[in-house]
Amino acid sequence: MEGVDISDGDPGFALLLTLLAGLATTIGAAIAFCANTDDNRVFAVCLGISAGVMAYVSFSEILDMTNQSFQDANLSERSAFTFGTLTTFAGILLAMLVEFVGMKCFHRHAGEVVVSDAPEPEAQDMAGEKPLSKSERLNMLQMATFSGIAVALHNFPEGIATFISTMADPSFGPAMAFAIAMHNIPEGLAVAAPIKKATGSKCKAFFWAFVSGLSEPLGGLLGWLVLKDVLGPATYGIFYGLTAGIMIHISFKKMLPTALKYDPNNHYTSYSFFAGMEQTFWAAVLDQFHRSGSPRSTDAQSMTMTVSSCNQAQQWHRGLLLRIGNEEAWNEYCFNAAMNGSQERWPLVGALFLQMKESRVPPDGASISIMATSLVQAGHWRSALQILELPSPSTAVTFHSIMHALGENSLWEWALLLLRSLCRGKLGLRASEMSFSVAIGACQHGAVWQGSMDLLGQAMCTVGCTSTITWNPALSACELQGLWQRSLAALQRMPGMRSRARAAKACARASAWAAGLVLGWGQEGKPQQELWREPHGPWERMARLLGLGFQGCPPSRARWQTALEALQAGRRRHIEVDQVDFNAAVSACEKDVDTVEQSPGTTWRYVLCLLDEAEKHTRPDCITFSAAISILDEARWWKKALASYDGLLSKAVQPGGVTFNALAGTLETARHWPEALLLLEAMDVGRVSPDNIFFGVLLKSSSGFMPADQLWAQMQSRRIASDAVACASAIEGLVLDMRVMDSTSMMPTLQDLGIEVLHERLKRGA
Repeated sequence: MEGVDISDGDPGFALLLTLLAGLATTIGAAIAFCANTDDNRVFAVCLGISAGVMAYVSFSEILDMTNQSFQDANLSERSAFTFGTLTTFAGILLAMLVEFVGMKCFHRHAGEVVVSDAPEPEAQDMAGEKPLSKSERLNMLQMATFSGIAVALHNFPEGIATFISTMADPSFGPAMAFAIAMHNIPEGLAVAAPIKKATGSKCKAFFWAFVSGLSEPLGGLLGWLVLKDVLGPATYGIFYGLTAGIMIHISFKKMLPTALKYDPNNHYTSYSFFAGMEQTFWAAVLDQFHRSGSPRSTDAQSMTMTVSSCNQAQQWHRGLLLRIGNEEAWNEYCFNAAMNGSQERWPLVGALFLQMKESRVPPDGASISIMATSLVQAGHWRSALQILELPSPSTAVTFHSIMHALGENSLWEWALLLLRSLCRGKLGLRASEMSFSVAIGACQHGAVWQGSMDLLGQAMCTVGCTSTITWNPALSACELQGLWQRSLAALQRMPGMRSRARAAKACARASAWAAGLVLGWGQEGKPQQELWREPHGPWERMARLLGLGFQGCPPSRARWQTALEALQAGRRRHIEVDQVDFNAAVSACEKDVDTVEQSPGTTWRYVLCLLDEAEKHTRPDCITFSAAISILDEARWWKKALASYDGLLSKAVQPGGVTFNALAGTLETARHWPEALLLLEAMDVGRVSPDNIFFGVLLKSSSGFMPADQLWAQMQSRRIASDAVACASAIEGLVLDMRVMDSTSMMPTLQDLGIEVLHERLKRGA
């Protein structure tokens, strides 16, 4: 405290603030005796919070203050760190010595563990109350003694700092006293909770917490009357080091083991420990501007950064507390950061806006934008519009923010009125291209595509030169409505990759596949890495080969034709076609199979051609053959499907579960039921696990080669989960076999699957 002039200060006001800060320990005591500490869970939580507070304060705050004090005593940084560490360990040794002397005085042995006298944790009810043994009461009293000593040593220099700082600058004292009081609340809890647990007396717990807090005003008086010229930085360093060591000893040697004894399963202790650390962290955020010697060390930039940090941590209310004691340091940027953090709570934003005027801080355009946006989000959009009528420095950004908020709340008509005001030059502002872009976005939120296109034309007349800022929102509106003709017309005026992609999506939404192909051929020669991300689905693969910028599907009648065109286009565009592309093409054909009754002899031929092409250009896998088998089966060319399976084996391709499922369906269609049953043996040889789809196909035609109950038993023995299809097929097979009683026993399984309609089928079959 050297160099601080306290001759003109008010000692009464300084003593009052110091007393209030110190007596905050009684708030912690009140929490202790209001809480039911007889409940072991509550007591464990109290000890965990106290341990977390003391541990965090010791390691993060007091050790730093120790090193800083020794550096203020003209020691180097290395020497200050060495002396700080030594005094901290000295505090730990001092606490251990006091504990040893206490055990000797109470005729205890140094190797005896206090916790062992308590009943086993498993034998206790977690919420129950049992009388404490003598050793437990001794442990509690020792804990309270150490806590009281540590709190007193910690509060003594804090009292001196608070008193002398308030004498030097009265406006600085309340903020510092409030920050110190936030520390003292859990410290009072650490003193009072063990005493109440050991003695059962609320008065004793409150009294000793009160006494520990009196060390703060006592330190302030001694610092003012006697010690202001005696105590130096080195003395403060010793004080802080001993305090840190005693607090570390209390936290890890006393409080945490005792809390874990009363919470043996650690349901509450760890969480309350971290909660205490977090509470102290945020108290330190409030105190970070008050730890230096100069009370004017806070500046607006640091304050703004701190408020923004609180907002990012979802602790906006703590950012508001930073204004206490720093009213003069807050400028428009601080207020804007605080208003931005509480934007969803318009009453707080309004209160901060009024405080700006009371503090004679002129609001800027950002302040008005935040206030108006908050009102619109809360539904008070008329009040937001009235703000623009005030004599305040509104900017184009303010208008744009309000227009955007109105659009998001489906108030696009009012957004257009604001655009009209800008076009008329209201408040000396002119509409820009960004103004029209925001208005078009508002129309897009309101699904008013015609308004978007009209605004686009008005922007071309008003602003003159337009760019993607206005064209992309308009094209996005056309995309959402599927207006592909409008998109193509707009694309001619504003060519570009993003515009082309939005137009292509509009074509896809309107099923205008031919127009999409035109867009695809227009992208010849573009670098592939600039056009496409990695495709996943089959139609994304086809779009990549065709050069299309969207993921839409063509009409079902033309899918197989598009798949073949895609492979040919890929080779023309010098894109390497791999087996994944062939699989995608075959899968596309699978969705558009021509049966014999419709147009015999078309799609399945192209499937065979695709297999031949795949063998020429790449190595087909089981997915290719499986899709081909499925297509040929659906086209009722089961012989060719079986031939495809033979081709798979001849190519030494390992069949998978999908292959066997497709082949089982083919054999079922051909009524070759014994061969379908032989597939089970082939799957066992190939170590392929059958699934419920495979057994569903077998159960569907089980009457032709094996009773349904035997197949169902085999399915259950393989631990295959049954689905609705398998259960329905099994029931149908059992009914056809006239085994109605067995089928009735399967009804609970159907009820679990939610298939109620099969009850009627069973009744009709019976």
